[in-house]
Amino acid sequence: MTARIDQQGQVVVPLSTSGVSLGGSIVSAADPTIEDLLGKFQTVMKDKLDDAWNKCASQMSSTAVKATYPYEPMPMLAKLSWKWPALFMWRDKETYKNHSQVYRQAQTVGHLMYVLPPMPYDRAVKLEPIRVAARVVLDMYIHQHGDPDTASGADPMGANTLKSFTFTEGEYTYLEGPEMGLAHPALDMTYVMEERQSFVADNYSGLTRIDTTIDIKDEGSASAVTTLVTFYSTA
Repeated sequence: MTARIDQQGQVVVPLSTSGVSLGGSIVSAADPTIEDLLGKFQTVMKDKLDDAWNKCASQMSSTAVKATYPYEPMPMLAKLSWKWPALFMWRDKETYKNHSQVYRQAQTVGHLMYVLPPMPYDRAVKLEPIRVAARVVLDMYIHQHGDPDTASGADPMGANTLKSFTFTEGEYTYLEGPEMGLAHPALDMTYVMEERQSFVADNYSGLTRIDTTIDIKDEGSASAVTTLVTFYSTA
């Protein structure tokens, strides 16, 4: 039996083992969309913010985004081990819509969080405003590229897999430091992302053709009219 390989967003099942190693991360296979978006957000933030950030915070970090992580920054282990400043992105919940008997669409609500290193008050007063600039950079990037209805289109966001991506709100907040230590200034942006379902056409050749003959008789006639019905099955 040949299974039709299906896809929703950038997730293709069965999962590919390409790039997956023993004891390594499964993110690139199981949720490539989050990994891809984190890379795009890091690139645009570094391009727009690095020069000014480096002048004011070079002793802390020469770049405005040093690392990205595809999970929520809540476990204490993560707070002790990540590289600062950092971007975190995760999914909160999803709803599903049927567009037809075949096609579905998933709408995800999640968060993108920009987290700065813990710092004393006088240092925070000087560097915390980078969160405002980060919000502007991210919002403008999505405004330009996150929806196919905008002038620039959705190609940088993966037009073939994402129907749209929108930031709905942002919150300036703080994450508690370890053992009552200094807090992490953070920018928490809520997003709504719509992912299309599609099919991997490369595997269509493996489907089996089944021809079914149906005899149709008129009520007043004994003669039969033969009709051929063709469909495809994975069996």
